[in-house]
Amino acid sequence: MVKVTSTAKENGSYHHGDLRRALIDNGLQLLEENMEANLGLRQLARLAGVSPGAVYRHFVNKEELLVALAVEGFGRLTQKQSRAYLEKKTVSNAMDAFRAGGAAYIQFARENPALFRLMFGRFSATHRNEELAKASKLNRDMMMLSISKVLGGERPARELHAFCVGTWAMIHGLSALILDQQLQEEGDDLDGLVEDIIRGASEWE
Repeated sequence: MVKVTSTAKENGSYHHGDLRRALIDNGLQLLEENMEANLGLRQLARLAGVSPGAVYRHFVNKEELLVALAVEGFGRLTQKQSRAYLEKKTVSNAMDAFRAGGAAYIQFARENPALFRLMFGRFSATHRNEELAKASKLNRDMMMLSISKVLGGERPARELHAFCVGTWAMIHGLSALILDQQLQEEGDDLDGLVEDIIRGASEWE
């Protein structure tokens, strides 16, 4: 767990963003430990070694904290996919970059199952604010651009949009199946299956 320094606590002051950063990091860890029921502001205050009042200056309630965690999740997912795109794009082509980005999406879900569910669960339609909507749209737009580059050529806008949404649905659905343990029978072959599915999704005519 992240804790603020003793000096900061004794002085009653923090560097800009330090406490908020600690609260988000601790919140993410508690979330992945399947402790959302205990993910209260007072719990985070105890972990950070500060008073509840200090926490309430950053988050007025639990819902606001969960929105912040979802925003953080979209930011991390976008960064992870962006790195994957760029690493492949510099040495290969748009198709390899797309495959790398899709694999990064699924890997993120497997590494952060509770956060992934939070991002795309109830917060996908409710509890939204401008920051969360912007973070979600940035990730979606980046994926759509990657998919459209693979398709290439002149295509009707409706057809292009259908391909993009369908491909995103496939990658997201595969992530959900893995998290819900619906592909356990694949065993050690799961990674190979994921790779084959992503490769097939990028080989449109």
